[in-house]
Formats: sequence, structure tokens, C-alpha cells
Amino acid sequence: AYLQERMAAAVTVSADDSAGGGAAADGSTAADDVAALEAAMAHTMREGGERGLCFVVNTAEYCADTLPQLESMIQSKIDTPFKERVDLAGEVDMFTDAVAGALRLLVAGVAGRMGPSLRQLQGANWGAVTVVGEESAYVRAMAGVLRESVPAVRSSTSPLYFRSFCDKLAGAVLGSFLASILRLKRISEAGTQQLLLDTYSIKTAVLHLHRLGLPQAEAANVAVPATFTKLVTARVNRIETVLKLVGTPVEMLVERFRIMWPDGTARDLQSVMALKSMRRQEQQAALEALGLRRSPTVGSPGGEAPDTGMAAATSAAQQLLFADGGGAGAPAAAGPSLSLPGVKLPGMSMPRTMNMNMPNMSMPNMPNVRSLGRSIRDQFKQSDAGPST
Repeated sequence: AYLQERMAAAVTVSADDSAGGGAAADGSTAADDVAALEAAMAHTMREGGERGLCFVVNTAEYCADTLPQLESMIQSKIDTPFKERVDLAGEVDMFTDAVAGALRLLVAGVAGRMGPSLRQLQGANWGAVTVVGEESAYVRAMAGVLRESVPAVRSSTSPLYFRSFCDKLAGAVLGSFLASILRLKRISEAGTQQLLLDTYSIKTAVLHLHRLGLPQAEAANVAVPATFTKLVTARVNRIETVLKLVGTPVEMLVERFRIMWPDGTARDLQSVMALKSMRRQEQQAALEALGLRRSPTVGSPGGEAPDTGMAAATSAAQQLLFADGGGAGAPAAAGPSLSLPGVKLPGMSMPRTMNMNMPNMSMPNMPNVRSLGRSIRDQFKQSDAGPST
């Protein structure tokens, strides 16, 4: 209950934010995969909130590590017939879930601070850009948010959890950036070149997350994990693919799309064609040339921007940022739900009574879920594991 209060004190959630369920699928279309993360803008982290959430992570981690020792101590003191009935696995699960939930809120809170910068990107008239200059002002603002927030997280969490934070934050920042691009009405050729320049600047800033705020001599000794570099490169490559296709002449679009995006869907192509302001007839001809059928949810006559929809984006963003990982490794929910106003943190439950089942005592049975309760912690403890969704 105390950790729940500290998490609620660190962030606020807009009233129109709705929670989604389930884990996001990894092979979704361009709009589904990245436009979803715009919903992170609904989570506003209060000043100093990152430290409060880091303290939740540290406290919950300590409790999860200490409870097995407490269990062993009780078993060593209690009468032999009752030793096997002492099981604190459920309590370990609860604190493990608290760690995962606090990290997700931490990522959403930092990404939410970039909301004004992304709105500035969406508000610019990219169809009227004729000259390519230096990086845009919104890029410098996004980098400023990272410089302010990331060092505070590093100084307040363990290296393992800081690495996980960087993985998730990189995906959120790059996903929100592409989502904002997909919401633009039209992009000129010079506009695509400017956005490619901005993309490079954002990539550079994200790749330095592990070193932000460190003295130059110390930063030089910090090795960026190979899995992190791979994650960032893959996300940036998708953004660059979209922008390069937008800058491709209409008569060459089908051929370039087939080469640059071999697994692209009709919705992906329609998103690109909408940003190019292609007429409906031109869009239909391009789709037929690739043997694809028009998606009814993207594009419209007159070259309007793709309809990603904030409601759909919010739902998918919740799946990506706030799902508990799903699958067989997720701990089963039991007891009343531990939640924050407007935020679903699946899998988090209130403490359960220690299952000792002594004679003449009525205590609730609790299944042995130790193997399930380790799943989320294993995600962070495996130093060589790849970044999670």
C-alpha cells in the first residue's frame, strides 16, 4: 500500500486516458507499432517524480530479495511438520510486480515530458519547407528532457534497472517520434530531408542515454550494450525508411517500397502515400501493382493524413508500456487489484496471508507460484538478455 501511494504521488494521468490490456504484438504495421506510444503523453511526471519512482523500484527490489531469507528463517524455527507450508512466493511476486510497474511509469513519465516538443513537430507546416537547415528546435527540446531526467534515474537505481529503463525509454522516444510523423498532413521533399536530419540528431541523443550527465572522462569508459544499439538502430531504420519513401518520386514508389520494405503491408504503404498527398487513384494503382488491398482505416481521398486515432493509440500504448509481459511467465492475479487512478498495472495484487495452514487455523490456500513470480525479475537480472517490448 505504501509503494502504491508513492507511485501515485509521482505521476498524474489525464482523465481521458484509458487503459488497455495484453501485450503488444511485435510484428504490427507501422501505424500500429509506433503511433501507439503517443498515449504516453497522457502521463505527466511531477517534478522530482523520477526519484520517487526509483525509490519504489529500490524498495520493492530489496523486499523481493529479502523475503526468501525470511522464509528460510521461519522454516528453520518452526516445527518440522509445518516447514513445507511456509511459502512467501506470493509476496515476492507482489514486490516484483511493483518493480515492473514503477519502471513502466518512469518511462511513460519521462516520455510524457516530450509532449510539447512533439506537438511542436506536428504543428509545423512540413509541406511548405523548401530549405534544409540545422536540427529543429523541437529536437533540442527533446534532448534537454533527456539530459534533465536520465542522470537522476541513473543515480537512484542499480545498473541493471537503469539499463532496462534506457531500453524502454529509447523505444518510447523513437516510437512517439514516428507516431508524430505519421500524423502530419503532408511532407515536401525538403521537409523529408529536414526530418531525416532531425532523426539522426535524435538517434545520437538516444544512443548516449547511458552516458548522459557523466564527466567526459567517465563517460568514455561506459560501454553501451550491444542489444541497446541494436534496438535503437532497428527503430531508427524504420523511421528513415518511411521518410525516404515519402521523398521518393511517385513513379518510383512501388519499386522502392518493394525493395526497402519487403514485409510492408497495405496500411504501411497507405501511410506513406498519405504523407505524399497522393490522389486516391494513384494510391489504388500503387496498391494493385503490389498486389495489396486498400485498408479501410488509413488514407482518404485528397491525400489526408493516416487516421491512427488517439483512442486506438492510447489502447495500444497501454499494451506496450503497461502490460505485465503476458504469457506463461506472468504471475496470476490474486486478491484485490493494486492500481493507480487511471492506470492499469496488471498482475499487481495486495499482500496475501502467509500460507502455513496450521491445525485449527483457517487460512486461505495459496498456490505455489514461485516459478511464475520470478519471471519479471529474470527479465532484469539477465544482463545479456535483449530489450523487452
